[in-house]
Order: sequence, then C-alpha cells, then structure tokens
Amino acid sequence: MVRVKKVTTAAILPSFWRRYSWWWAPLASYLVVLILALVLALARVVVSTTATYHLPIANRLEATNRLNEVSIVLAASVSANPVGPSVKSSALAFTPLEPVIYAAPVSSGGGSALGKQNNKVGMYVQNSGDQIAAAAELVNSNGGDWGYVLLTMNLNDRGGGTWQSLFDAAAKSHVIPVIQLFNAGACNPDEMDFDGLAEMLNSLAWPSRRRYISIFNEVNAGDYWCGNASGESYAKALDKAINAFKSKSSDFFIMPAAFNSSARTGAVSNEKAKYIGEDLFVQQMNQAVPGIFSRIDGWANHAYPQPNFSGAIYAGRDSILNYNWELGLLRQFGVGSLPVFITETGWIHKEGQESCGQYSQAGLLSAEVVAARYQAAYTNYWLPDPRVVAVMPFILASSDPCAAGFAWQKPDGSLYPQGEMLKVIPKVAGSPD
Repeated sequence: MVRVKKVTTAAILPSFWRRYSWWWAPLASYLVVLILALVLALARVVVSTTATYHLPIANRLEATNRLNEVSIVLAASVSANPVGPSVKSSALAFTPLEPVIYAAPVSSGGGSALGKQNNKVGMYVQNSGDQIAAAAELVNSNGGDWGYVLLTMNLNDRGGGTWQSLFDAAAKSHVIPVIQLFNAGACNPDEMDFDGLAEMLNSLAWPSRRRYISIFNEVNAGDYWCGNASGESYAKALDKAINAFKSKSSDFFIMPAAFNSSARTGAVSNEKAKYIGEDLFVQQMNQAVPGIFSRIDGWANHAYPQPNFSGAIYAGRDSILNYNWELGLLRQFGVGSLPVFITETGWIHKEGQESCGQYSQAGLLSAEVVAARYQAAYTNYWLPDPRVVAVMPFILASSDPCAAGFAWQKPDGSLYPQGEMLKVIPKVAGSPD
C-alpha cells in the first residue's frame, strides 16, 4: 500500500502542475521579477548614497557601474519567457529605458514654456565669433533658425567692446546667447559687483529681446564656492543679482546657477571641498532668503547622464531628465514648473579622450553610441517636452584633453557622429523677439 501511494502521488503531481500551470506559472514569474526588482532598486539606493560624486570635466568622472545593464537583461529575459508575463523593460521602474516625462501635453518640438515658436537646439561654445558661427551651422540646420549658444562670463568682466562683438556675431548667425556667469573666486555676496556688470551688459545691443543670464555654476560644490558651499551665501548673492539686473531692465531673464544634481551631501570633490546635496542646498537658500525661488524667471539645468557621463536615458536626479526631480524640489516652496534651460549636458565618447591621463578610459562609450543616445534624447524627451526652452550640450570643440571627449567637432573641423546626427534632426524657425 505504501508503494502504491508513493507511485500515485508521483504520477498525480506532474499532471496537477501541467493542468493548473495557467495560473501558477505567471504568478511565479511575477514574483521572481518583483524580487529581482527590489534587489536592484536597493542596490541603486546603496550606490547613490555611498558613491563619490565629482564635478564636471576637470574632476568629476565617476566609477562606472553596470546596474542599468543588469536591469535591461532582466527585462529582456522576462519578456522572452514563454510561460511568464510579457513585461516590457519600461514596466520596470528602475530600468533606464523609456522613462516617463512628467510633462503636460507633448508638443511637436517647436513650442516652449515662453509661449512662442522656438528652436530649442543650442550649443555650449567658447567665446569666439568662429565658434558661434560653427555652432549656428548645427543648431539652425534642417529648418531651424534662432537656436541658442551658451557663453561663459567672469563676474568681473567689464569688456563691453568684446561682448558687443560676440553679440554681433550671434546676431549675424541668428543664435540667441545665454550667459553662464562665473563668480571669479568671490564667495562673499557683499564683494560681488552685480550693479557694475548689469550696467555694462545693459549698455550693449543684444541680438534677442530677452537677455538670458544664469548666476554662476554648480555652487552646491565647494570647488565653485571657495571650498565651502553655502546655500545661505549663494541665496544672498542670487537675490543681489536679481535686484541689480532687474533695476536696469525688465528684459533681463535671470536664472540661478545650474546645480550638480548628482552630488550627495558630504561627498568629497577634492581633499578641501565637499558637496551639499541639491535637495538640502535649496532648503538652505529658501531659509536664508524666503521666497527666493519665486523671484527667478527660469531654471538652468545641467543634465549629465551619470555614472561616468555614460548613463542610459532614465528618470532621476542622476540622468538627463534630472530637471523633473529638480522642479519637484521647488514645489515645496510653492513654485510651479519653470521654463528649463539645459545649459550643460552630454555623454563622453572615448574618441578624443585618449590623452586625458587623469581618468580611466575603461568603459567609455564609442562616438556612434553617444550619437544614438543623443538622438533618442532629442527626439523622445527634450524636444517634445514643452517646459524645455533650450538644450546646449557641452561643448562644440575643446583643446582640453579631459573635455575633448565631450566635443561635437574634431580638431580638424569635421564632426563627430553626434554632430552629423544633429544636423538632420528637424527643427523649427525660432525668433529673437
């Protein structure tokens, strides 16, 4: 009897599992996916809170991790499972593919938060008429007109003649300048002469009606704030700048510094300087100058794809869509969505980066892969998002061996694949008014 019972049980169980696999097999697959998703999500949290974050270009390349690739493999494996659920990679919230854009209605790519037809395509350039003209060939190609260029300016610069020549070059090439100020080593707001700067810039003939200015650069990093980042002192500097520029002309369009969103509080950028996470930094700013964010006209953003400037496209503070996270931070201060100017962004390609001995070259993307990621970013995310006014990637061309991997133009004047890609993306005719 015992032997018969064992045989019967052994015979019944396989039949039972086959007969009722329609409900338990999908359930088991979902459970496996859920467990793996939780493990990967936890790993992301651990990495994001313990990794050291560095500044762009000169000292902020990070160690490459492979969590994104594991996520993609997991999603693909589940999709290929014939008895499990059919799950697209976008269904896994932690994967870097097909992120949700937290935007109102998607436009055709020509609309903007400023309420006018707008060519969003732009480029970060060095301050020269030749670079402005070369950038215009890219940003105004294939139907485009009046794209953007990002120019950098020292707080103490009073060279009106030089700047008038740059503005004249921009007008001739039909591009709109956006100025990113640098604080020139000054970190005490009382020592910053915004009035003199505003007077000089107000005396010039700008190529556009709006005069776009971002007040400094990644100030939540000690490297850019005398070794000691301070939301309090920066808020006072920003408040002083707004007062100075607005007193000269209402056409000045003032944005705060673009922040290093991937920096976490306490992480060290060098032996003397620490970061303050942007979430804490903006709280410090509002405490020091209540309502400071209600006084700005727009939002400057550095949308770098981390880690190692090689990240895939996904939502979050470490991605090219980090402005979603940043605008969410502003809601705690009663500030709705602001016009977004991406004043720096970019993947790093291994071509051109070989002479940079400061960083490991292992794992860097090829120029062809970088071009493909840019194309996806423009066509699927930046151009359709009505909040995004301009996208100005770093950098058209550079002789800096540790910035050459971001370049769109080769030393011989020809273009990397991303440049050729940008030329054929359809654009619209913007306006300087």
